[in-house]
Amino acid sequence: EAGLATDDKILKIDGVNYTGMQLNEASAAMKGIAGTQVVLTVQKADTGEIKELTLIRRQVDVQYVTAGMLTGNVGKIQITQFTEKVSQQVAAALQDLKTQGMTALVLDLRNNPGGIVDEAVAIADQFIDQKTTIVYTQDKYGHKTNYDASGKGTKFPMVILTNGGSASASEILAGALKDLDLATLVGEKTYGKGIVQSVYDIEGDILSVTSAKYYLPNGECIHQQGIEPNITLPMEAEKYARLSTLPMDQDIQVQKALEILTKS
Repeated sequence: EAGLATDDKILKIDGVNYTGMQLNEASAAMKGIAGTQVVLTVQKADTGEIKELTLIRRQVDVQYVTAGMLTGNVGKIQITQFTEKVSQQVAAALQDLKTQGMTALVLDLRNNPGGIVDEAVAIADQFIDQKTTIVYTQDKYGHKTNYDASGKGTKFPMVILTNGGSASASEILAGALKDLDLATLVGEKTYGKGIVQSVYDIEGDILSVTSAKYYLPNGECIHQQGIEPNITLPMEAEKYARLSTLPMDQDIQVQKALEILTKS
């Protein structure tokens, strides 16, 4: 609501500098009692301008899955993060949209930073046929672990929306459906995070260890590469900042998705 967008940099919190290595400290500094204020010093990605934004803290109940019909037969599901049980919420949303007459789907993963990989795999499983590899990991010794579909997927003409804020588990879901020719990707190149990490608490400090990399069905590792969409269609950063309230007629990526699905 304050206008923060993907790639903006938070330089200070209440006048205190934080580095990228101080993520937990920065997060704790921004949180606080509802009704109190916090001042963020931000460098805007699009202009380079440095601004001070005053935010009023409040309790935020996040909806990780939202769904609805865009037209008479095109439905849309937006996933903002892969938290616990999100795959169940997506399954319920799909069923509800089908009862409303959905025959084509827009899956919105823009600004989704990832989360629980198993949830992304379980969502992909809803569209992919049994025994098909969704993603696999491989460590430095060459040991592979496959994540395979377990059932018969429901097929829809599908467009997936991505941008630079789509990362990790988002890239696994989008990349798998793209590689298997089950979806057309529209928007912008994804972030490029494709590694398995384990986090350890060592006497109050945190050690993050990379143990393997993720690979898409075609064998591509997207780490530090990202996934190129089938149709590249950039959109203004300020629109990404208000996706949840952006009117459909101003969302050129949704409009392109509708154009594709109307022709299919």
